Amino acid sequence: MHTGPKSYLPDIAFVPIEACTLTLCDYDTIALARIQKEAGKIVGAAVWREIKLGQKTSLIETNCWGPVVDGDPEYLIALNESHSFQDMALCTMERVSEDIDVHPLVIFERVGVSCAAISKFSPILKAYVTRQYQQGEIIHHGIHIPAILHQDLSALKKNTAWVFTRDKLTGKYSLTPQAPPM
Repeated sequence: MHTGPKSYLPDIAFVPIEACTLTLCDYDTIALARIQKEAGKIVGAAVWREIKLGQKTSLIETNCWGPVVDGDPEYLIALNESHSFQDMALCTMERVSEDIDVHPLVIFERVGVSCAAISKFSPILKAYVTRQYQQGEIIHHGIHIPAILHQDLSALKKNTAWVFTRDKLTGKYSLTPQAPPM
């Protein structure tokens, strides 16, 4: 079992603007990654492996994941079989043209040798509006403001868009589903 601290990245981070449209796509594809950090911020995923719920894989060297095999049907499991502590993350994958970008959601810091990072994955998207965090900043505690969105990603269409607005009278932010194009 992983005993190091578990950290979170904000599910969606907003810049202070009046209105915009947000689109999610291909967020049903999950990866496990060994992440790189500098000054407490994530600067990239050094190496990653696509994985599905009920599977497990091992980081067998610092830059090499082993094959994906069947595991516990309710969990995603990443074993650290390298020779040192590793920072790992559960990530979403986004296909951009020929490339794939991974976006960390949950970070498992300092996973020990022969230890595992285990996640029971529930695809719930929460959106918060705050100026308290910087993009890419690792959050080591819960977010203590109300979410403006709480959405089960498995209930969404592959491409879903919301309109992000700020009420000029109350100052409150909201996300509302955007009607599909006709």
